[in-house]
Amino acid sequence: MSSSDEMEIAGDDVGQPHVDDLDVDHFDELMDHPWLAFPQGTSARRRRDRLLKKEMGNQKAIDYDLLAELGQQERMTAIIGEDTPWSRLFEMTYAPQYRLITVEFLSTFRYRPQAPDFQPQPGQAQPAEVSFRLCGAVYHLSLAEFGSVLGLYTEEETHMPIYTTAIHTADDAVVSAWWPRIGDDAFVRSARVTRIRDPLIRYLHRCIASSVTGRGMSQEWCTSQDLFFLYCILSGRPCNLARCLAEYFSTYYHRQERGLIFGGVYVTRIARFNGLIDMEPAGMEAFHPVRLDRRTVLGMRIAQTFPRGKTTLINNFKCMNFNHGYEEDMPMCLAPPRDGFGMAAFKNFAVGK
Repeated sequence: MSSSDEMEIAGDDVGQPHVDDLDVDHFDELMDHPWLAFPQGTSARRRRDRLLKKEMGNQKAIDYDLLAELGQQERMTAIIGEDTPWSRLFEMTYAPQYRLITVEFLSTFRYRPQAPDFQPQPGQAQPAEVSFRLCGAVYHLSLAEFGSVLGLYTEEETHMPIYTTAIHTADDAVVSAWWPRIGDDAFVRSARVTRIRDPLIRYLHRCIASSVTGRGMSQEWCTSQDLFFLYCILSGRPCNLARCLAEYFSTYYHRQERGLIFGGVYVTRIARFNGLIDMEPAGMEAFHPVRLDRRTVLGMRIAQTFPRGKTTLINNFKCMNFNHGYEEDMPMCLAPPRDGFGMAAFKNFAVGK
């Protein structure tokens, strides 16, 4: 891993000249910050101008208190594991985002993957594949180092099968053929999330759609990329999250000009890891995460609230009367899978039986 104080932003694909740089003098006070002072006519400047037109998206985080209320906390933990790359990825979503360093990072991020047949010589250092600037410092990292700096993998794990055998993509035919194990109807490039039978997997999809495939719109659709991640999580197939995020960041500037910026929590993690910012950096506006809470699951129609004046039995609740109280005090229950796809069946397919 290496860093330097300066970055070439006038040559290579980091700074190809553009004559149509956007005029953003009027719409963002951050453009005058030293960390965003990229030379006119460079790719970094062009990306910065495009990103400064976007608002920060609300990062979504798992609400384990709600899942405990629904009797699903242990099940979710069994799905994503404990101290695994996936659990670490979702754990990062509790951190705040900072627009300044997120724009700087995305404006300068480059990913140049090694050739598939590349074989490093024994003792040879991994060549840099990832580069970016953060808080004014430039970093050049191998993909494995990037995964470690992100906090997805320990240095030891990057030499273990959890990383060395991990996949970053799969044939559409493979994941489409796997879709019937969790969803109804055919999967043709995408499918409505409501076709996923198990409500907890629908909740998990929402976590994916607002993190590693972060997008502000169309979260009611399960895309091929979303399905690939569900396939990896539920089948136990190692997924190279370092590469997936590298590809996500490197293509971010292609996204809709008026879209939202996601992924700032991972930038916060890198900045904290390198000691570049404090836990609460002065002068930076923090965008805090939003829990996938009661309102979310009711809106997704994957849970139900018992109305006032009803007497009911739910999980380990004793028979209680709810004639009084507010809606948020009412107990909730996860809506049952539409085809009886219960816990036993889930365990069987999750471990490949």
